[in-house]
Amino acid sequence: MRPIIWLFVAVLAATLAVCADRKFRTATREPEQDALDRLRTDHLSPSDPSLDDRRMVLLARFFEKDRTARALLRGEITLDEAADHFRDLTRDDPAAVESLKRWFAAAGDEIYYRNVLKFARGAAYGQPPEILAVVAKLENEVRRRFPPRDGIEVTRR
Repeated sequence: MRPIIWLFVAVLAATLAVCADRKFRTATREPEQDALDRLRTDHLSPSDPSLDDRRMVLLARFFEKDRTARALLRGEITLDEAADHFRDLTRDDPAAVESLKRWFAAAGDEIYYRNVLKFARGAAYGQPPEILAVVAKLENEVRRRFPPRDGIEVTRR
């Protein structure tokens, strides 16, 4: 039953990312805009075969990020290793990187660390207090590396 829930969450997250991307699109053309335009799918119907490929890539990426977050919570990898793996997963997808920048209102390495935290929080949901303590420690580590700007901090999204 849990994989079905995660599949639903993945589709919902991808939909929200697309909606957020459209809502916050800037009026000026950015250098990566040409690459992003090639990935646009709003002119396609939901049954278009090319969308199936994109869905499979996003779903595979989601499950790999979930596995990585769970390994992090078990102490099998470090926060730096998890962030590096998340970076590798999205390196060839400029639309995904741009969505992460907008979602977390950050840039550079910070987006990958915050994305790791987001997945770690999801993986820790309903887990024993020991796992929640690991998440709190990870949040403190990210807060230490990337202090809040202008005295405003959003801890959960």
